[in-house]
Amino acid sequence: TVCSLISLAVVGAEKIRPYVNSEIFLQSEPITLGGAFDDWKSGEYQGGELQYGSIWLESGVKRGDLSLGLLHRQEYIAKFSSDTADYYYDSQQHQLDAGRNYKIDLETQSFKANGLRLQKQFDINEHIQISVGGSLLNARGLQNGTLSGFSTAESSGKDQNYQANLDYYYDQDRLLDRPNVNEPSGKGYALDAKIRWQPTKEWGFDIVLKDVVGEISWDDAPYTKAILNSGNNKVVGSDGYTKITPQLKGVEGYQSSFKQKLKPKADAVIKYDADLDGYSTYVAIKHIPNKTLWGVGKETPLLNGKVSLSIWPQDKLMYLGYSRKKANVFIGLDDVDLSKVNAVWAGVEFR
Repeated sequence: TVCSLISLAVVGAEKIRPYVNSEIFLQSEPITLGGAFDDWKSGEYQGGELQYGSIWLESGVKRGDLSLGLLHRQEYIAKFSSDTADYYYDSQQHQLDAGRNYKIDLETQSFKANGLRLQKQFDINEHIQISVGGSLLNARGLQNGTLSGFSTAESSGKDQNYQANLDYYYDQDRLLDRPNVNEPSGKGYALDAKIRWQPTKEWGFDIVLKDVVGEISWDDAPYTKAILNSGNNKVVGSDGYTKITPQLKGVEGYQSSFKQKLKPKADAVIKYDADLDGYSTYVAIKHIPNKTLWGVGKETPLLNGKVSLSIWPQDKLMYLGYSRKKANVFIGLDDVDLSKVNAVWAGVEFR
């Protein structure tokens, strides 16, 4: 590896060229992205079971089939039941559904990381090209846990009784506001791969796999493992809504080492150009944790490049991209009214 880095940085310096690879994907099923960033206190609510965010910003240098770059990543995953989404939204509006028994079921994982990424490209033959990449990460922003239980709203909709099991690792306790928490640091790795296969002139297949294997090890990670109960420590606010300080029965502490497994993601495109004239049809698949999306589109020559337009019917997402020589830019939205957007997908690539 050391020899490869020296070769990349010194030998044949005139052949070194920069590259940029960035992608952002944000989706909030239950509420608009604006509402999600406002802690569900505003925005249009329609219910759902997933919030997901991924930011990948990479820039570096490339020489031949080897590249080395600086990488910044952020991942946020929240998977929950529809009841949990309803409960959280109703509680943020200070009006529960009177008499309703909400079933609470939540799983969350997030981190932020900076690091180095090294990639090697292998040309197997004239039809197959494979790239393998590895990242070393310094991480912060630990959030990893599960919450399961129930909450029963009183007849007024302003009070409730609940009980839940909590298993939670964190940098900051965003659920119970545990004071004086020492934020942990993490070190980790992730492996990724790209496969390009063109069996004939008409057909092309591209697959990108991220976090095929990946893990972050956190030192002295704060955690809470407990049963939460609404108890009797309640204060009624000026609007009549009852604020509850939960009773906790369990353990708050620090774990010397906590291993956070990264969840695999994938993108795939199957492209067909019947007349070999640049006008191609394609099917695309994007797999994120707990969900797989698909889209269909057309690619058309334009201004010495190609414009790509696709529709992703599951989430009513429209995707528009333009590529020319070694550059590519794209954006996808599920609504032209930014105040109603639930999903954003954007990226810039220069290679």
